[in-house]
Amino acid sequence: QLWQAYAALEKSKVKGASGKRILTDLVSLVRFATHQDNELVPFPERVTANFNAWLGDQERGGLPAPRPGTWFVYAIECSNGSRYIGQTSDLPRRFEEHKAGTGASWTRRHPPVRVIHWEEYASEHEAVEREKYLKTGFGRKWLKREFAAGRTRQAGKKFTDEQRQWLSMIRDHIAANMGVESDDFEYAPFSQAGGLGKAYRLFPDGLQTIIESLNMALVA
Repeated sequence: QLWQAYAALEKSKVKGASGKRILTDLVSLVRFATHQDNELVPFPERVTANFNAWLGDQERGGLPAPRPGTWFVYAIECSNGSRYIGQTSDLPRRFEEHKAGTGASWTRRHPPVRVIHWEEYASEHEAVEREKYLKTGFGRKWLKREFAAGRTRQAGKKFTDEQRQWLSMIRDHIAANMGVESDDFEYAPFSQAGGLGKAYRLFPDGLQTIIESLNMALVA
Protein backbone atom coordinates (compact mmCIF):
# COMPACT_ATOMS: atom_id res chain seq x y z
CA GLN A 1 0.00 0.00 0.00
CA LEU A 2 2.87 2.37 0.73
CA TRP A 3 4.12 2.08 -2.84
CA GLN A 4 0.67 2.96 -4.18
CA ALA A 5 0.51 5.89 -1.78
CA TYR A 6 3.74 7.32 -3.16
CA ALA A 7 2.45 6.71 -6.67
CA ALA A 8 -0.66 8.73 -5.90
CA LEU A 9 1.27 11.60 -4.33
CA GLU A 10 4.25 11.81 -6.69
CA LYS A 11 3.24 9.95 -9.83
CA SER A 12 5.97 11.52 -11.97
CA LYS A 13 8.67 10.08 -9.71
CA VAL A 14 7.31 6.53 -9.33
CA LYS A 15 8.10 3.91 -11.96
CA GLY A 16 6.51 0.50 -12.46
CA ALA A 17 4.35 -1.65 -10.26
CA SER A 18 5.72 -3.15 -7.09
CA GLY A 19 3.75 -6.40 -7.16
CA LYS A 20 4.47 -8.54 -4.08
CA ARG A 21 8.21 -7.94 -3.69
CA ILE A 22 7.82 -6.62 -0.16
CA LEU A 23 11.42 -6.76 1.07
CA THR A 24 13.11 -5.57 -2.09
CA ASP A 25 10.53 -2.83 -2.60
CA LEU A 26 11.22 -1.67 0.95
CA VAL A 27 14.81 -0.99 -0.09
CA SER A 28 13.62 1.22 -2.93
CA LEU A 29 11.16 2.99 -0.64
CA VAL A 30 13.82 3.74 1.96
CA ARG A 31 16.26 5.02 -0.65
CA PHE A 32 13.59 7.30 -2.10
CA ALA A 33 12.33 8.51 1.28
CA THR A 34 15.87 9.35 2.43
CA HIS A 35 16.58 11.18 -0.86
CA GLN A 36 19.27 8.75 -2.00
CA ASP A 37 17.30 8.34 -5.25
CA ASN A 38 15.33 10.97 -7.15
CA GLU A 39 12.82 8.44 -8.46
CA LEU A 40 11.00 5.53 -6.84
CA VAL A 41 12.07 2.65 -9.08
CA PRO A 42 11.26 -1.04 -8.44
CA PHE A 43 14.31 -2.78 -7.02
CA PRO A 44 14.60 -5.36 -9.87
CA GLU A 45 14.71 -2.55 -12.42
CA ARG A 46 17.53 -0.86 -10.53
CA VAL A 47 19.42 -4.15 -10.31
CA THR A 48 19.04 -4.71 -14.05
CA ALA A 49 20.33 -1.22 -14.85
CA ASN A 50 23.29 -1.69 -12.51
CA PHE A 51 23.98 -5.12 -14.00
CA ASN A 52 24.10 -3.74 -17.54
CA ALA A 53 26.52 -1.04 -16.40
CA TRP A 54 28.67 -3.63 -14.60
CA LEU A 55 28.74 -5.91 -17.63
CA GLY A 56 29.72 -3.00 -19.83
CA ASP A 57 32.58 -2.11 -17.49
CA GLN A 58 33.81 -5.70 -17.62
CA GLU A 59 33.66 -6.17 -21.38
CA ARG A 60 34.49 -2.74 -22.79
CA GLY A 61 38.08 -3.06 -21.76
CA GLY A 62 37.76 0.02 -19.59
CA LEU A 63 38.03 0.60 -15.88
CA PRO A 64 34.97 0.44 -13.61
CA ALA A 65 32.91 3.61 -13.51
CA PRO A 66 32.64 5.40 -10.15
CA ARG A 67 29.57 4.54 -8.07
CA PRO A 68 28.23 6.12 -4.87
CA GLY A 69 29.60 4.43 -1.78
CA THR A 70 32.24 2.43 -3.66
CA TRP A 71 36.01 2.70 -3.22
CA PHE A 72 38.68 1.01 -5.31
CA VAL A 73 42.10 -0.32 -4.39
CA TYR A 74 44.28 -0.57 -7.47
CA ALA A 75 47.73 -1.61 -8.67
CA ILE A 76 49.46 0.06 -11.61
CA GLU A 77 52.32 -1.41 -13.59
CA CYS A 78 54.90 1.31 -14.21
CA SER A 79 57.38 1.78 -17.05
CA ASN A 80 60.32 0.56 -14.96
CA GLY A 81 58.53 -2.67 -14.02
CA SER A 82 57.54 -1.51 -10.54
CA ARG A 83 53.98 -1.51 -9.21
CA TYR A 84 52.22 1.43 -7.65
CA ILE A 85 49.36 0.69 -5.24
CA GLY A 86 46.69 3.19 -4.24
CA GLN A 87 43.00 3.70 -3.47
CA THR A 88 40.36 6.04 -4.87
CA SER A 89 36.63 6.53 -5.35
CA ASP A 90 37.08 7.22 -9.09
CA LEU A 91 39.51 4.83 -10.75
CA PRO A 92 39.33 6.12 -14.36
CA ARG A 93 39.97 9.70 -13.21
CA ARG A 94 42.75 8.63 -10.87
CA PHE A 95 44.51 6.63 -13.59
CA GLU A 96 44.36 9.65 -15.91
CA GLU A 97 45.95 11.73 -13.16
CA HIS A 98 48.76 9.21 -12.85
CA LYS A 99 49.29 9.27 -16.62
CA ALA A 100 49.37 13.07 -16.56
CA GLY A 101 52.03 13.04 -13.84
CA THR A 102 49.78 14.58 -11.20
CA GLY A 103 48.73 11.39 -9.38
CA ALA A 104 51.82 10.66 -7.29
CA SER A 105 55.54 11.43 -7.26
CA TRP A 106 56.33 7.76 -8.02
CA THR A 107 54.20 7.61 -11.16
CA ARG A 108 55.53 11.01 -12.21
CA ARG A 109 59.07 9.58 -12.17
CA HIS A 110 57.98 6.18 -13.52
CA PRO A 111 55.05 6.67 -15.94
CA PRO A 112 52.18 4.18 -15.60
CA VAL A 113 51.62 1.54 -18.26
CA ARG A 114 48.34 -0.08 -17.21
CA VAL A 115 46.13 -0.98 -14.27
CA ILE A 116 46.88 -4.63 -13.55
CA HIS A 117 44.47 -5.15 -10.67
CA TRP A 118 41.62 -3.50 -8.79
CA GLU A 119 39.27 -4.40 -5.95
CA GLU A 120 36.03 -2.80 -4.76
CA TYR A 121 35.11 -1.86 -1.19
CA ALA A 122 32.05 -0.37 0.46
CA SER A 123 33.95 2.19 2.55
CA GLU A 124 37.07 4.32 2.38
CA HIS A 125 38.31 2.74 5.62
CA GLU A 126 38.23 -0.76 4.13
CA ALA A 127 40.02 0.46 1.01
CA VAL A 128 42.74 2.19 3.02
CA GLU A 129 43.34 -0.92 5.13
CA ARG A 130 43.58 -3.12 2.02
CA GLU A 131 45.93 -0.62 0.38
CA LYS A 132 48.19 -0.75 3.45
CA TYR A 133 48.28 -4.55 3.31
CA LEU A 134 49.08 -4.71 -0.41
CA LYS A 135 52.00 -2.36 0.19
CA THR A 136 53.55 -4.78 2.71
CA GLY A 137 55.97 -7.50 1.67
CA PHE A 138 53.28 -10.15 2.07
CA GLY A 139 50.78 -8.09 0.08
CA ARG A 140 53.21 -7.49 -2.78
CA LYS A 141 54.07 -11.20 -2.90
CA TRP A 142 50.35 -12.01 -3.08
CA LEU A 143 49.84 -9.53 -5.91
CA LYS A 144 52.85 -10.86 -7.82
CA ARG A 145 51.64 -14.45 -7.45
CA GLU A 146 48.05 -13.66 -8.45
CA PHE A 147 49.16 -11.61 -11.44
CA ALA A 148 51.50 -14.37 -12.64
CA ALA A 149 48.64 -16.88 -12.36
CA GLY A 150 46.28 -14.64 -14.31
CA ARG A 151 43.94 -14.19 -11.37
CA THR A 152 44.15 -10.44 -10.94
CA ARG A 153 41.19 -8.35 -11.98
CA GLN A 154 42.08 -6.61 -15.21
CA ALA A 155 40.06 -4.69 -17.76
CA GLY A 156 38.69 -6.26 -20.88
CA LYS A 157 37.02 -9.51 -19.81
CA LYS A 158 34.99 -11.35 -22.44
CA PHE A 159 32.28 -13.69 -21.20
CA THR A 160 31.08 -16.78 -23.05
CA ASP A 161 27.39 -17.39 -23.68
CA GLU A 162 27.29 -19.90 -20.83
CA GLN A 163 29.01 -17.47 -18.46
CA ARG A 164 26.52 -14.79 -19.46
CA GLN A 165 23.66 -17.18 -18.70
CA TRP A 166 25.03 -17.71 -15.20
CA LEU A 167 25.62 -14.01 -14.69
CA SER A 168 21.99 -13.38 -15.64
CA MET A 169 20.82 -15.98 -13.11
CA ILE A 170 22.96 -14.31 -10.45
CA ARG A 171 21.45 -10.94 -11.41
CA ASP A 172 17.91 -12.30 -11.04
CA HIS A 173 18.75 -13.88 -7.69
CA ILE A 174 20.13 -10.60 -6.37
CA ALA A 175 17.03 -8.78 -7.63
CA ALA A 176 14.82 -11.15 -5.64
CA ASN A 177 16.97 -11.56 -2.53
CA MET A 178 19.19 -8.45 -2.34
CA GLY A 179 22.34 -10.55 -2.59
CA VAL A 180 23.88 -13.88 -3.52
CA GLU A 181 26.35 -16.27 -1.87
CA SER A 182 28.17 -19.28 -3.27
CA ASP A 183 25.95 -21.59 -1.16
CA ASP A 184 22.96 -20.38 -3.19
CA PHE A 185 24.39 -22.17 -6.22
CA GLU A 186 23.36 -25.50 -4.69
CA TYR A 187 19.69 -24.59 -5.15
CA ALA A 188 17.42 -23.89 -8.12
CA PRO A 189 17.85 -22.45 -10.64
CA PHE A 190 21.63 -22.79 -10.27
CA SER A 191 21.49 -26.48 -9.32
CA GLN A 192 19.65 -27.21 -12.56
CA ALA A 193 22.58 -25.69 -14.47
CA GLY A 194 25.29 -27.67 -12.67
CA GLY A 195 25.45 -26.10 -9.22
CA LEU A 196 28.46 -24.73 -7.39
CA GLY A 197 30.91 -27.07 -9.09
CA LYS A 198 29.83 -25.81 -12.48
CA ALA A 199 30.18 -22.21 -11.32
CA TYR A 200 33.78 -22.81 -10.26
CA ARG A 201 34.54 -24.42 -13.62
CA LEU A 202 32.97 -21.54 -15.52
CA PHE A 203 34.81 -18.87 -13.51
CA PRO A 204 38.07 -20.59 -12.51
CA ASP A 205 39.99 -17.35 -12.07
CA GLY A 206 37.79 -15.69 -9.49
CA LEU A 207 34.24 -16.83 -8.77
CA GLN A 208 34.25 -15.22 -5.32
CA THR A 209 35.54 -11.95 -6.76
CA ILE A 210 32.67 -11.90 -9.26
CA ILE A 211 30.13 -12.66 -6.52
CA GLU A 212 31.45 -9.86 -4.32
CA SER A 213 31.60 -7.45 -7.24
CA LEU A 214 28.03 -8.17 -8.36
CA ASN A 215 26.66 -7.91 -4.83
CA MET A 216 28.27 -4.51 -4.43
CA ALA A 217 27.53 -3.15 -7.90
CA LEU A 218 23.94 -4.33 -8.31
CA VAL A 219 22.58 -3.35 -4.90
CA ALA A 220 24.22 0.10 -4.97
